[in-house]
Amino acid sequence: MITLISSDNESFEVSETVASLSTTISNMIKDGCAEGGIPLPNVTGSVLAKVLEYCNKHAAAATASEPSKADDDDDVAETPQNDADGFLTSAVVTPGNEDLRKFDEEFFIDVDIPMLLQIVSATN
Repeated sequence: MITLISSDNESFEVSETVASLSTTISNMIKDGCAEGGIPLPNVTGSVLAKVLEYCNKHAAAATASEPSKADDDDDVAETPQNDADGFLTSAVVTPGNEDLRKFDEEFFIDVDIPMLLQIVSATN
């Protein structure tokens, strides 16, 4: 588990899979800089909670879409990819993943504009 610490000193325990959706945080983990938690000085606890809600859902979907080793089909699940800022792109939102598409739509519909701007800022 990785601890992320918001600017208002809220701590969030997340799996390494979820934390690694951010290239910056993933690099910190690889460099051994995650001991004692990773401070995120520009992100409040409420915003980080919302970002982690999104990341948890996408990490779970990415894990579920990985092909099993026993699967001999030629179907290959789409691998999640990070955008230039290091966050998971919609690559895991495939035609076969309607639940994730609906989650994404509802997630952003339910977010007010100020929170949305803070989420966008947090991704930078």
